[in-house]
Amino acid sequence: MKKVPFSLLTLLSVAFLSACSIQKTSDQLEHFLAEASQEKKQLEAELINVKEEVQKNFYYQQLATEKERRIYLQFVNGLKKRAQVIDIESTNEENYVQVYLSVAYDYPEFYWLTDEEAMTDGINFLDLEEPTYPSDLSLVNNQLEKQVTSILEQAPTGSDYEKVKYFYEVIIKQTEYDIEAFKNKRLNWRSQGILSVLLDKKSVCAGYSRTFQYLCKKAGIDCIYVSGVAKGSSGEEIGHAWNLVKINGQYYGVDTTWGDPVFDQAMGSEIYTDISYDYLCVPSEMLERSRVAHKSLLQYWGIEPYAQSQELTYPVCTDNSLNYYVQKGVYFTNFNEAAVLQSITEQRLQGVDKIFIQFASKEDMQQMMTLASTENNAIFQALGEVENYKYVYNEQTYTFEITAWY
Repeated sequence: MKKVPFSLLTLLSVAFLSACSIQKTSDQLEHFLAEASQEKKQLEAELINVKEEVQKNFYYQQLATEKERRIYLQFVNGLKKRAQVIDIESTNEENYVQVYLSVAYDYPEFYWLTDEEAMTDGINFLDLEEPTYPSDLSLVNNQLEKQVTSILEQAPTGSDYEKVKYFYEVIIKQTEYDIEAFKNKRLNWRSQGILSVLLDKKSVCAGYSRTFQYLCKKAGIDCIYVSGVAKGSSGEEIGHAWNLVKINGQYYGVDTTWGDPVFDQAMGSEIYTDISYDYLCVPSEMLERSRVAHKSLLQYWGIEPYAQSQELTYPVCTDNSLNYYVQKGVYFTNFNEAAVLQSITEQRLQGVDKIFIQFASKEDMQQMMTLASTENNAIFQALGEVENYKYVYNEQTYTFEITAWY
């Protein structure tokens, strides 16, 4: 038998094996492409579902381009699935920072997006593509769910206004304003999210406002988280956050932080123990006496690193009918001494321990102050022939309060 040279035999074997490998590789490639196509279809279907969900989200609506909106959808979809790697389409830095913050502001339940680990070194592309989740996420979410369920179960079943007022009161009553964190930025990070209010019971303005937003969201009430600066009575400015809530088609301003008496203490004011309702469902005009909203999300944490940024357009709150003092019938559109004195008498006869009156203008408030500071004025008689009374007033909300009489 003629022997085949070793080298030729080897060559024939290799050729034979290569032909099989080519066929196998082709089959694998076809299978891979089919799977990839199915995964792509599945992903697109998920994005469509997310798009339907986010249509009312304020910061999603504010995104200027379809590119940014698609990245927003991809990011939200990945976070919902707790994906370790999220397929994010490449874009420039301004786009992905804008998207990241839009999602963080629309989704208070993604509380880790604004914690120290995420925010101290700024935001980069990997924060979207490879997000870092808290190691105790499942445990914490279960704790949050229990807290929120308990709050919602005890909420009024009536109007959205009653629910909003209830959320306002619950947050203030169960939360201590974190004076130490207010003064120390290092301690401030955890206080920025809903954990600080719902679990720690100690927070700063961002935590108050995000929790209010989250409770409204769970109750089916549209609510916007707003960041900006607030002006103190002496003109100083501090970073601040508050909300705009939608009730019966109208937007109203709400600031739970400034409803907390401990916040007044943090700002150097006299200490009170009662909730202040000065910033429950008020119009923009009242908010703007002491607040300026950031014009762009790229001003986050007081930094404005971009020469060009997308300007935000917030809803204007024009209705004053849900103002707490209007609801109580103690709001005056002009100073009428007889009517004011009658209100004081009526409140006194109702057995209240404090009397409130709010005015529409600074001029009206000044007339009230002139009356209150006049010796032997008619307020003594309106209170029931008392010898003394104490009062305070708010220069920004034009609220006059008689705190004690004897």
